[in-house]
Amino acid sequence: KTFVALDLAFACATGTEFANRFQVNKPMDVLYACGEGGSGINKRLLAAREQFGHSREEHKRVVILKTVPNLCEKADVSKFISELQEQSFKPDFIIIDTLHTAIPGHDDSSNRDMGIMYQSARLIRDTFQCVIMLVHHTGKDGDGYRGASSLLGDADFFISIKGDKSATGKSLVFDKIKDAEKPQNVRFDLVAKCDSLVVHWSTEDSKTCTDKQLQYAKDIIGVLAQNKTNWFTIAEISESISGKKSKSKENTIRQQIAKLQANGLVSTKQEKSQSNGQEVTLYQYLKEVPRS
Repeated sequence: KTFVALDLAFACATGTEFANRFQVNKPMDVLYACGEGGSGINKRLLAAREQFGHSREEHKRVVILKTVPNLCEKADVSKFISELQEQSFKPDFIIIDTLHTAIPGHDDSSNRDMGIMYQSARLIRDTFQCVIMLVHHTGKDGDGYRGASSLLGDADFFISIKGDKSATGKSLVFDKIKDAEKPQNVRFDLVAKCDSLVVHWSTEDSKTCTDKQLQYAKDIIGVLAQNKTNWFTIAEISESISGKKSKSKENTIRQQIAKLQANGLVSTKQEKSQSNGQEVTLYQYLKEVPRS
């Protein structure tokens, strides 16, 4: 659960694609409240950062809190909100891992206790105008969630991880998506990286490449191939393609460049910006344009 949650956190923070299927429209500020596995979270974070390969500035959008608020106690929830406001941190996305650690002394099988928990979660959500995701355990049989019926009934979306036929394979299953059609399940494996594990999403279940994505890939190669000795930022590539700056296009281009890089067509490096001194990622063309 935690590996998938971290993968989602970094996809949101970097404004890239999640699970090879869901495009994040813009980079977000993410708060990851970790109530379990605290001793191993640093290794998992390092692996996730390496997996996404973005600049340190983008990684800083994921803030780790090695404690969780008690969502069944009003005083603790108020303190949690106040501390975030005092630090001038306004998260777009809050992940609480796990629900069990966020309701100490209360029962996840009680609809009453879960009603109080959801009321607190909505207060946090409305205060920061953000999305909240609660990581929860399955039942003893490993099939289905553990606890009260209101956990599913009161949630806006409900996503579970279920075992696949292979020894290590899993599937992301969309049990409930409020006011929207359920996406197809997405298969994944956990693979070793940096003394930890990261999520490797299957590409078999999704379309190989849409016409729009293919056109973006060709346009990117066209820009980089114009001067193979130059290094370009995402913003420069986007502006060369569309003639104007566009954050939404930059996210799509970033997604396609990651695929080109994986195929050995693009090289990257980190460099400090002359304008503000912050690290930026630069891209350069490596190979001849492959013939279609």
